[in-house]
Amino acid sequence: MTAGVPTPYLVGAAVGILVLVLWIAGLLVGAQTSDMNSVAVAEASLSPELEATLRGDAAVAQPTDSVALVPGGGGAARAVDAPAFAAIDDVALQLPVVGAGGVIFGEAPTPSALALTPVGELGRNNNPEGFVAPESFQGPEYTVRAPVTGVRPATGLATILAAPRTQLLAPVAGTVEAAITYDADGTQLTQISIRPDGRDDLFVVLRGLASTSLQPGDRVESGVTPVGVVGSGTLDDQELNPLALPAATLQVQPAVTETGAQVLTPGAAAVGDLTG
Repeated sequence: MTAGVPTPYLVGAAVGILVLVLWIAGLLVGAQTSDMNSVAVAEASLSPELEATLRGDAAVAQPTDSVALVPGGGGAARAVDAPAFAAIDDVALQLPVVGAGGVIFGEAPTPSALALTPVGELGRNNNPEGFVAPESFQGPEYTVRAPVTGVRPATGLATILAAPRTQLLAPVAGTVEAAITYDADGTQLTQISIRPDGRDDLFVVLRGLASTSLQPGDRVESGVTPVGVVGSGTLDDQELNPLALPAATLQVQPAVTETGAQVLTPGAAAVGDLTG
């Protein structure tokens, strides 16, 4: 007893104070987690015009008389009609390969990468706290990877699996701003940056090419212009890529420089994505 107060009352008061402290701490942690998730869940909104287009015609880029490039670098005498697989605001991104082996979204290696809105059916969501599936349009099935940091957009990076030596096509119409070579675990791969038509504020960055013949200033058409053959880099994830297929990655960045050099540091590895 202390100062005439029975010990059980003191114990009860101490327990009550401890419970109150833990409750307050829980509220603070919850608020912080909510703030983090609000960043990760943030999605790129689509313009009403693009939404209407997706509802009426999933293949945003109309078929042309171009040759469809197929695995192995060959060609097929038919029109290219690959669907959009992602979008951001009023920019639709066309699947850069006919018959992709998989489309996987995850956090980008750079914090400035913008959130993409997947187009298609969600197959698997390994980041339920960071990603809420948007309205589905006709398009390829996609997977969302588990979070790495939990604070970057859950769809900042799109990984496209493809058969070896598959020729990739431009995912968007625009102008090539940069074409650079970078090292990925001893393998030389190529990155190109495209400024979409009508969006001088954006760069679409495609990485993981074996090489490219494109030069800054070249004009590319969505689903038509060959940009290069997929390189030997792969997504090192047995669950998501059990066949160890080659992969290319795509992300959209603010156009911070005229050359595109700062869009993605040439030597930067993509959060454990592509390995040589």
